[in-house]
Amino acid sequence: MRKTIAGLLVACVGIFILPVAHAQTKEQTITRLVTMSANGVLDSMITTLSARNEDFNTHIEAINKTRPLEVKNLDSVHVAENVGKTLQFIEYLKKYRATGKTIIERFEDSLFVLEGEYPPVPEKKLIKSVATSYIADNKAFDVYVAALSKIYSQVLDVLLYLQHTQYEIVKDVPQFHSTGDAAEYRKLIAKLDGSQKEAKDAGAASRKASDRAHKKLQEFNTAASHNTSK
Repeated sequence: MRKTIAGLLVACVGIFILPVAHAQTKEQTITRLVTMSANGVLDSMITTLSARNEDFNTHIEAINKTRPLEVKNLDSVHVAENVGKTLQFIEYLKKYRATGKTIIERFEDSLFVLEGEYPPVPEKKLIKSVATSYIADNKAFDVYVAALSKIYSQVLDVLLYLQHTQYEIVKDVPQFHSTGDAAEYRKLIAKLDGSQKEAKDAGAASRKASDRAHKKLQEFNTAASHNTSK
């Protein structure tokens, strides 16, 4: 999913590479100045997001390996260990979303300035369309990350409950010493199941946003190829 964003940004750089004319009109001079600014903005975005995507995937792979609620990991040692890892992951997601919002806000501000300065050339609508779809893609992914944060907060609730409740694993199923404890455990798991569905839906919406961004990029590439052949 994130590879789509990276590819989109790399392709966006090409949007601002314009032919060099031997005689520069005032409009062409302004265009070249804005081109340099745009390339600087996108180069910075590419570097920042590439690092973020790689870091996000590393953390996801690490937390997936813990499988905190698998029966084999419900002994007291693994539960205590996974409480710490889950807490760290939740904090990571919180910071990831906060920095992501700051990056998007800066990008939107930069686009606002560029749009105001960019002369009325045909490429302007294409540039805005690609940039807008990219922003929508990232915002949809932020919703997905929020859903993941909710899931792991509820995983933490289950782990903390197990730390303070008496139970045994019998035939690969947690057996609690009281019906009340068993009922509370089932309630926590039910909430988690509901959140997993929400995350699945958010993931699907994020993929659709990425598809839309890719489509806009293809439209631009087709138009750019047509203009080049003229």
